[in-house]
Amino acid sequence: MVNTNKLVTGLIAGAALGAVAGLLFAPKPGKQSRQIVAARADELRNKADGIRDKAAGYVDAMRSRRQSKENQPVLAEATNGHVNGTV
Repeated sequence: MVNTNKLVTGLIAGAALGAVAGLLFAPKPGKQSRQIVAARADELRNKADGIRDKAAGYVDAMRSRRQSKENQPVLAEATNGHVNGTV
């Protein structure tokens, strides 16, 4: 778990440093660079929102699936000991 946290922290720090270096050495004027960064940030925000919504949908589906299984009687009890409705 600690190694995973270090890896994620390193990746985020590397991405941030790369973005700063890219802005510093960019051949475009500051205003244009800021517009590009803002546009890309909006794109990433929209992607993150989509991923979050999709994950929330999966979580809700799993919760309802789990809840419906908890509310169902055990198969043997529901069929009086007969599996698949056979006698």
